[in-house]
Amino acid sequence: MKVAFAVAAVIVAVAVLAFSGCAEATSGRGWAKRFACADTDGGINFDAAGTVTWRNHTFTDRCLNNRTLKEYFCIGGMFWHTFRRCDCADGACINATRDVCTQGYRTASCEDNQTRRMFVYRNCTEEWRNETCEFGCKAGKCADHPRNETCLPGSLPNISRCDGNWIQKPTMGESCSCESCPLDWVNVTYCDSGCLNGSCLAPAPKECLPRYQDSYKCDGNWTFRLYVRADCGEKWMRGHFCRYGCVDGQCNAAY
Repeated sequence: MKVAFAVAAVIVAVAVLAFSGCAEATSGRGWAKRFACADTDGGINFDAAGTVTWRNHTFTDRCLNNRTLKEYFCIGGMFWHTFRRCDCADGACINATRDVCTQGYRTASCEDNQTRRMFVYRNCTEEWRNETCEFGCKAGKCADHPRNETCLPGSLPNISRCDGNWIQKPTMGESCSCESCPLDWVNVTYCDSGCLNGSCLAPAPKECLPRYQDSYKCDGNWTFRLYVRADCGEKWMRGHFCRYGCVDGQCNAAY
């Protein structure tokens, strides 16, 4: 009888412990606290490469090939994944409709003796540029050199200014006397990347619209397609595995 009672007590104790452990493990609050899920790109975002962290593991969005994206995301403290058919590179879909702008100045204004002009790059980003005017600013441009009442023909100030993307230099007017020496500004140099303080700015870094090209090749049984990056560099992206071999960038048909 004593042996049976002891065995029964052990069974009850084990059941209580098992029940307590199970209750703790299945607690929704405890589960979320121990195994929180975080996504760096804010959820389902096909246009940005993100990383999901869950239970000390990381899962990064990636291209299965140049036409399929595998996107990881979080819901309710758990990680999930889905697929997207698109032109894929570096773990994100390429937005082929991205704006492309004509590079150059757009607007201009004056602030005291400075011009303030907005320069737009080819990727449509904007940059405000200020230029100090030696003789003041007027209507968004540096004012002309004041007339010198004691000047002589040929004695021109060694100055220059910007007018849009042009560098301008002053020249004597057709009539010049000691009473009046009008200066005419003429365009002398066009600056492809913009003009500031009478000098051309350095060219902006070369930019391209990221996209796939209609160029294909084979490497073993794999197809590859040529991809142009934003810095205009080229990269061959792996595509499909050809079970029956690859020729000229295309898979052979089944025999």
